[in-house]
Amino acid sequence: MLLLSHDLRLVRETADRVIVLEHGRAVDDGPTADVLGAGGAAPGNRPTATGSTATAPTATEPTAKASTAAGPTPTGPTAAGPTPTGPTATGLPAVRHRATRELLAAEGNTAAGGATAEGPGPATPGPAPESRAGVAATDIAVRRRSGDPLAGPVSMAFPPGDTIALLGPSGSGKTTFARALAGLTTPSSGEIRLDGRPLPRRIDRRTPTQRRAIQYVHQNSAGSFEEHRPVLAQLADTARLLRGLRRKEATAEAIEAADALGLDPALLHRTPDRLSGGQLQRCALVRALTARPALLVCDEVTSALDTVSRRQVLDALPRLLAPARTALLFISHDLPAVRALTEEAALFEGGRCVRRGPVGEILPAAWSGAPGSGDDEA
Repeated sequence: MLLLSHDLRLVRETADRVIVLEHGRAVDDGPTADVLGAGGAAPGNRPTATGSTATAPTATEPTAKASTAAGPTPTGPTAAGPTPTGPTATGLPAVRHRATRELLAAEGNTAAGGATAEGPGPATPGPAPESRAGVAATDIAVRRRSGDPLAGPVSMAFPPGDTIALLGPSGSGKTTFARALAGLTTPSSGEIRLDGRPLPRRIDRRTPTQRRAIQYVHQNSAGSFEEHRPVLAQLADTARLLRGLRRKEATAEAIEAADALGLDPALLHRTPDRLSGGQLQRCALVRALTARPALLVCDEVTSALDTVSRRQVLDALPRLLAPARTALLFISHDLPAVRALTEEAALFEGGRCVRRGPVGEILPAAWSGAPGSGDDEA
């Protein structure tokens, strides 16, 4: 089996050997326990992808994937590179390649749920315009053509500057409800308001100002880009068409946001097919953020990111939301990211919001009932 993954915990649980790639080259290689160590999770049991629990091996536990003290010492790939050694007594690997160290450092910081040394925590939002009430949904319900319910009725408000997570198992209605807010799925009943005024249920009936107000970033963003146009031109179109900026100003704003999210400006001159899934996911974030929306919906936006890119996004997103006091609706199974980004959480089950409150109160229920990662199709 060849496993391609950014999920270091999953790699530790399933792989015997790890190869770390950077810029198309293998820069680190060795037994999993030697390269990645025992991980930064707290001691004891942790949820697995099936909802069961597993205990992380320590550096002193002999397993099928870990070298014992009596085993052979791995050797480095070249004399110029660092010489890998086994895990230390703390469960962390000793000297590895810089790229490996960055992955592990980013993983440890996100698990702690705090800001990194490279960036501050959430920015303090500026004052909201007096007339702004933000986006509010009242009794939104979505049904199949047969009449069977898919989601709702759900009522939820998103005042300026609020950060709310939607949690729950795959198929619980999180994405269906969020798409209804954006007009991408037509609600069967209910009402959506922007600053107190009703919004058309379908996006094709909304004005440019109304479309700008709710921006949706999909889990798989590749299909939302034009195939043959450079990405930068597409990113600049948002501020140019929805906010009336001149092309030069819109382009500069897009480059600045992309840089904050860890994207090399040189990449933006490429067409979408020459970017990775994680790079396109961040480009989609840039495009949505430059609209300066009232509500930004992020649907599993960390799913295609390596730990370093993920840390950059978690650090930068609050600062990028602050200028317009954009509210954030964050749909995710990535619970450490939820803890880092949001203040409130809503738990979905069977298409309904069954519980809502401070994120610290809702996360334990979501953690006990949901896998650590996955795709939400409903």
